[in-house]
Amino acid sequence: MKLLAAICLALAASSPLLRAGDSILPKGWDPSTDDATAYLQQALQDEQAQQGINRLTGHIASVLDAQLLVAYVKLYERLDEKGKAAFKEEQAQWLAKRQKTARAAAKTEEGGSASSMEANTAFADFTTKRLQALEARLKKMR
Repeated sequence: MKLLAAICLALAASSPLLRAGDSILPKGWDPSTDDATAYLQQALQDEQAQQGINRLTGHIASVLDAQLLVAYVKLYERLDEKGKAAFKEEQAQWLAKRQKTARAAAKTEEGGSASSMEANTAFADFTTKRLQALEARLKKMR
């Protein structure tokens, strides 16, 4: 996932094929993971085994992270150079906080079978809040 983020940022920031104000995303392409997230959340409701719950919460967290990356790139490419640098630093700090939050949630289970679920859920919740915040900022820019 870090590699994908780096590639997107590199393309958005330095591609000679893009002029100032151009989007890295082709017009009309607005990827959504809403259906995948809803499907995984429904499957989670039906799952009984802890191993399956751990796996599904991990998938949900990954899909939400991908959705966050799309929102991040959309916002990033609308900023001037100074804004891009500040936003990148803001995101780096946020990522560190998210990692710390997920690790702390896992520790509440003291390494038990539910520790992965707790970490994944904290990761997903933290990501959802950030996604909503970035989407709100994007909406204000339109």
